[in-house]
Amino acid sequence: MVSGLRQPEVSIAMRYLRENDWVQMREEKKNQGKGRPIKLYRLTVPMEKIINRIEENVLAESRVVLQNIERLKNIS
Repeated sequence: MVSGLRQPEVSIAMRYLRENDWVQMREEKKNQGKGRPIKLYRLTVPMEKIINRIEENVLAESRVVLQNIERLKNIS
């Protein structure tokens, strides 16, 4: 709720974090009533390291795109 993300966006973000082994998930059954168990997440890596890795990935992807643009310029 604090992030302002909608549920589908949260699911995408959590999947990305799990794929990179940056979070640990456990399910906890509700004490009362029926329904799905609650999923609790905990970071396994400090937030700073996660942000740095994402930043490195974005910069690397940007470099590749810029190199491709330069190749196109040289061809034309």
